[in-house]
Amino acid sequence: MRALAAWYGHAVGRRTLQALDRMLEPGLARAFGYHALWLGQPPAGSIDLSRHAPIRHQVWMGPVAGAARCRFEALPVAAESVDLVVLFHALEVSEDPHALLREVDRVLVPEGQLVIVHFHPWSWYGLWHATTGMLGRMPWCLPFYSRQRVADWLGLLGYACEARSGIGFVPPLGGRRLQPLLVRLDGLLARRPGWMPGISVLRARKQVAAVRPLPLAWARPRRLLSGVKIAGPTTRSGNRVARLRR
Repeated sequence: MRALAAWYGHAVGRRTLQALDRMLEPGLARAFGYHALWLGQPPAGSIDLSRHAPIRHQVWMGPVAGAARCRFEALPVAAESVDLVVLFHALEVSEDPHALLREVDRVLVPEGQLVIVHFHPWSWYGLWHATTGMLGRMPWCLPFYSRQRVADWLGLLGYACEARSGIGFVPPLGGRRLQPLLVRLDGLLARRPGWMPGISVLRARKQVAAVRPLPLAWARPRRLLSGVKIAGPTTRSGNRVARLRR
């Protein structure tokens, strides 16, 4: 993961990080609560992605340098104690993405917000992943997960996907002369629906099913005198009642 953080310091990574910073700002600005947890490693560069969230206490965690060391699948965090969780390429680095999501579900409070940043395979970045991933180059050697697959995983945990966005609609080329053209082209393609981003940003919320109490089935009182017939009104008492009504 250290090599992935260093990739954000190169030409393509810097361009990607700048676009990602603009993409994350609106969603993180609406976050609220007391504690935020970032899983991954802070990217190289001067951009602090966590500055957009108004939550004061924010911590980076993961099995990497530059963050609190821990395993993604066993977070040293109390259950239902975090208001915002951001997975910054943690799915790609995790040994067990399903266990990671279950652990995130454990520490996130009800109605808490989850933001996932991950590489998307059906894009120019995915093409680089398919062609150069065997060479062991970062980040192309990491597993790429489609946004639909990640959304299905969250659906099984009961999460509601509120927004899907992405960046990186142009080939990840690092030539200096091409950078201004690629930046403008990336901005134009981002406005056109249907184009697949190289990096997907998925925002979801932890839903908790409302518990509706079942009505109590009150037991009928047993007859005090079982088998005893109660005498009905006599003719004389019936005539008396009729006179009183007049």
